[in-house]
Amino acid sequence: MVGAIVGRSADAGLAPLRVVTIEGDAAGPDDAPVRLEISRHELLRAAFGRRSPEQLGAYAWVGDPTPYLAHVAVFGPRQSPLVD
Repeated sequence: MVGAIVGRSADAGLAPLRVVTIEGDAAGPDDAPVRLEISRHELLRAAFGRRSPEQLGAYAWVGDPTPYLAHVAVFGPRQSPLVD
């Protein structure tokens, strides 16, 4: 999932992104201007559409996450937050 998010962002022509899980997984260049640190659990929930753009933006990002939010979920971004 980490590599897929980095790849979808690159395919969209965005600046390099680095995604790092707190468990130690990583993808993207070390010097990427935008970085996301996230747990595997939250990454899975985000990637499968369980988080709205607002919820995605609340994760631990370095840099402006706004252009990347549409590329986190495999099936596209969720439009409204879920209760959980």
